[in-house]
Amino acid sequence: RTWTIHVYPTTNFLRQGQYWMSLAVAAVGLMLSALLQILLLVVTGNTAVIQRTVNERTAELRLIQLELERAQAVSRVGSWNCHVAEKRIEWSAEMYRLCGVEHSQPVDYPFVLAMVHPEDASTFAETWQALLQGECCDYTHRIIVDGQTRWLRQRAEVTFDTDGQPLIAVGTAQDITVEKMAEIALENHRQFLRTV
Repeated sequence: RTWTIHVYPTTNFLRQGQYWMSLAVAAVGLMLSALLQILLLVVTGNTAVIQRTVNERTAELRLIQLELERAQAVSRVGSWNCHVAEKRIEWSAEMYRLCGVEHSQPVDYPFVLAMVHPEDASTFAETWQALLQGECCDYTHRIIVDGQTRWLRQRAEVTFDTDGQPLIAVGTAQDITVEKMAEIALENHRQFLRTV
C-alpha cells in the first residue's frame, strides 16, 4: 500500500500574509508522513529495514564524531557544556587532554576552579557568574597541569529556560600556551631593549 498526505495552505491563509506558517505546516506534514512510514514499517514487520537505517545513521554519526575529535585535536580546541541546574559538566576528549585529566574523572565547577591558576581564580569565578547572567564570554586564563602553566582562551554562552533560569552553558577552550609564551618573551625582550 502507498499512503500519500497532501498539505496545502488555503488562499485565505495565504492572503493573511502568513506564508511562513504554511511552510511550518508543510514541515509538520512531512514529519508526520515520516512517522507514519516508520509506524507502517513496524506494523508490517519490516524491522530489518528500520534496523539497517538505524545502523547506517549510527555509523554516520560515529564518523562525524571522529572528524570533530580530529579537528579539535589539530586545532587544540576542546569543547564543554554545563547543565546548570544539575551542576554537571561534560567535556570533549580534547578538553580532557588539554587539562591533563583522565576521561573517567567526573567534572564539576569546583573541580574546574581548582585547576585554575590561583592568580586567575577570582576573575574566573566572576566571569562564570557573568556567563550565568547571560553575558557571552571570551576570556583568557591559566590552568595548572602537572605543575606546568597552560593558557586557555575560553568562549562561552548560556541558554535560558522559559522562566529566565540558566539551562545550559556551552563553550570552547583553546590552548594558546605557545602563543602566550611567545607574547611574554617578546614583551620581555622589548623591556630589555628599553633598558639598554
